[in-house]
Amino acid sequence: MRNPISETERRQGLRVACLLREFWSFHRGFDANMKSLASQAGVSRDTVYRWLKGKVVPRPGKAKLIEEWLNKRAAAAGR
Repeated sequence: MRNPISETERRQGLRVACLLREFWSFHRGFDANMKSLASQAGVSRDTVYRWLKGKVVPRPGKAKLIEEWLNKRAAAAGR
């Protein structure tokens, strides 16, 4: 059983999940690749879908990996 996360960690996970949903809504069909994100975060594509749908919140370590993935995408897009 996993250790419960703190309120601060939960808020960070929610913030990152919102960033991911914003990114996905804009980039869907362009360069976004669910498999790439899942691989970066070390999770299944189903987990990424649950994050996007707001069913679960990424844990702190996964949130950091998502942010790194989003930053790489933004850098590649020249933002």
